[in-house]
Amino acid sequence: MSIEKTRIVLSVGAVTGGALLLLLGFIDPTQSDSRKLDALAKDANAAPKLSTLAKKTAHSGSADSLVEHPIFVMTTGTGAYAEKTFQLFGVSISASRKAALVGIDGASPAWLRAGELSGDVQLIDVQAGSARFDTPLGERTVNMSDTPAAAAPTSSVGG
Repeated sequence: MSIEKTRIVLSVGAVTGGALLLLLGFIDPTQSDSRKLDALAKDANAAPKLSTLAKKTAHSGSADSLVEHPIFVMTTGTGAYAEKTFQLFGVSISASRKAALVGIDGASPAWLRAGELSGDVQLIDVQAGSARFDTPLGERTVNMSDTPAAAAPTSSVGG
């Protein structure tokens, strides 16, 4: 083989190899797996969150606490838990505290500070125009514009 032919073959090989490396640099073989994982993470974030009480019970490991506070809330049948209705009348946000003026189950509005319990409902956080509550069925966000009927849950838990 002559030197000219060797140069041509090496040049073509180098160009082809460079193009192949460039192409492989732009093609991600894990792209479909990444999409699946992103969808799974989105589904996990949309799932109902455990209530604070359920988290404490799960971490305590005591059988007595499980009797007092069962892990699962009965949502059907006799003695089923009825989800609370919320109406947000106002919020107060300052450097030292966050509070919400809220009516629960049609009761007169009362101020709750973030972290404060009212029965089995805890105010978690307050934002401008909304408040986030922890209930036995999970977390709920109530907006100032919600009516009590609109604030009630629209989807059934567990099904």
